[in-house]
Amino acid sequence: MTHMTASHTVVGRLEARLFNKYGELVKDYGVVSEDAPISLPPGTRLSKLSGLGPVSNLLLLIAVLSMLHYSGALAVCLLVFGLVTNVGVNFEAAAFSNSGPQVNTLNYHDSGTGTTPAAITDTALVSPAGAPRVLGVQSSSTNIYQTVATIGYASVLLIGEWGLFSALTGGTLWDRRVINIITTAPGDQIEWTYTCTFAPGGI
Repeated sequence: MTHMTASHTVVGRLEARLFNKYGELVKDYGVVSEDAPISLPPGTRLSKLSGLGPVSNLLLLIAVLSMLHYSGALAVCLLVFGLVTNVGVNFEAAAFSNSGPQVNTLNYHDSGTGTTPAAITDTALVSPAGAPRVLGVQSSSTNIYQTVATIGYASVLLIGEWGLFSALTGGTLWDRRVINIITTAPGDQIEWTYTCTFAPGGI
């Protein structure tokens, strides 16, 4: 009997632009976090990778979401600096049965000074910056969801993390990203653009 497994891969990308208190663009950082697919030979399975060493095993444990099948080649979605959380996918599953909040509530941006690597067990930012979360402007096209929000900062801060939540306070953390530090001055603003691609597939 042939065992078929469907996959649902989520690929995220985070961009950032820093503005000063006068609304002038200070720096366009471009993509600060992006999920990178790694192609493997046809027929490769995760079980075959377990002997690659402790570093690879750790990456597989905390960073592999799912597998895709593209033109006969298997790809593993390895998340760099960020990932969708356990509570995030639980939230998505509940939305399918209409037993929880709708997925369009995953639209509240927050940021902080934490630098602890992202983990699927994350439920909050490590050190929120203190500014209120900001409701993003949503858009979608085909299999892509995008939300854009601008967060203001009242003091000098070393921003090293970002997250997307389902509510203004509390709520569910869908995705947490750790980035290279962005230093803010009083009155600065960061425009965050989160793009989420839902790729079809199956093996």
